[in-house]
Amino acid sequence: MFDLQVNGFKNKDLSCNFWQQPPTYEIKLLNSFLYKEGIFSYLATLITDSYDSIKTNLEILQKTQDEQLVGAHIEGGLISKLGVHPKNFAQEFNLKKIQELVKIFPGLIKLWTFCPSLDKNGDITKFLQDSNIKVSYGHSNCDYETAWNAFENYHVDLVTHWGNAMFVYNGFKQRDTSDEMLKALDSIDPCGAGIGLAAYRHPKVNLMAISGSKAHGDLHLDPNLVKKLFEKKAKKIILVSDLVHYDSPETPNELVGGLTSLKTHSQNAIELGINKELVEHATTTLPRQIFG
Repeated sequence: MFDLQVNGFKNKDLSCNFWQQPPTYEIKLLNSFLYKEGIFSYLATLITDSYDSIKTNLEILQKTQDEQLVGAHIEGGLISKLGVHPKNFAQEFNLKKIQELVKIFPGLIKLWTFCPSLDKNGDITKFLQDSNIKVSYGHSNCDYETAWNAFENYHVDLVTHWGNAMFVYNGFKQRDTSDEMLKALDSIDPCGAGIGLAAYRHPKVNLMAISGSKAHGDLHLDPNLVKKLFEKKAKKIILVSDLVHYDSPETPNELVGGLTSLKTHSQNAIELGINKELVEHATTTLPRQIFG
């Protein structure tokens, strides 16, 4: 399997957080854990932070990049919907800073997630694409029309953890989705809706999605919604774990990321009745096709 979103992990045997300058031995322990879980390739993910912190953590990843840790996914730094990302760095990046990082770390950054409405003329999108870095839109309050035009004009075909930290339409609840909400995904007027609905309806856009569970404390999408996404997009779903280094929630139902590996998330999807071949496509085939 190939996981495009691993922030780190903590259990009784290891503690590794890519946001906090992990030493090499911690990364090796994480690699070993993921390998045993069947994750043979992954992107180390750095969430919204200061330029200097991102740069320091990229320096560490550059030294530890190998056939398993194949590169970095920078998630944020230019976002309009925070989730758990820090507000003070929500718009830390601009074209100049991004150009500097790409120059310093050639070939390391494989994926960058940001909000399309904060890239007014598409200059950042086009620069990253020209630098062979995949662009994914996410953490966004972007409206439907702006998102659709960005997908069309810049040929962006990926969004990050669909439904989470993403405006779909007013009143939509991704963790507690009613039958009426599911029907509205196909029937509601897009006027006044957001990037989530545009990504769902655009025929060329792939959706990164998290198939967590209540049992493991990382339910990101209602199980019926996961099934709906696979029914609609079939082979345009990429399952990711969003695996995080985390202790215990301070408040009940607090959600920060995935608390189990992609292996468990794929099993969750299969238990929902998703065809095993589709799950394999979502965890291995499609991410490999996109990233080579």
